[in-house]
Amino acid sequence: MNRWLCSVLAAASALVACGSTTTAPSWFVREYLGLPSSLSPNAPDMSFTDTVVWGAPGQMDVVSFGSSGCPKLPIRLDATAPNVFTVTLSNGEPGGACTADLAGTTSVIRAPSTIDPTRPVYVTIVDNRTRTNVVLPPRPPSG
Repeated sequence: MNRWLCSVLAAASALVACGSTTTAPSWFVREYLGLPSSLSPNAPDMSFTDTVVWGAPGQMDVVSFGSSGCPKLPIRLDATAPNVFTVTLSNGEPGGACTADLAGTTSVIRAPSTIDPTRPVYVTIVDNRTRTNVVLPPRPPSG
């Protein structure tokens, strides 16, 4: 009996230690702490507001600000019309222990297939109860 109980407890501990099996959405490329090179933290117009900028070809960089221990990451992407989409951010479970700092986190996403980079793109970023509207100018021809 003791051997069986120890085996069950060991298996349960292994499952808990492995963490979540949630996979990232197909449009999510990666995330990193910090800002993309196209944004300067010392720029006079830096407002620490969620934004989106052009990234590598076919990609966009979604920038959010909050705790570095619980970064806000895109969990949903809805293309509602050509060159119009909404990205929803979340920092995981509410009430979790997060660091009390303010840091930028960049999430690299694949641009929705409805995007024509030669025209302006209208993005709404939903971050809790806040909605930020961003008009992304046409992508420069070199990038």
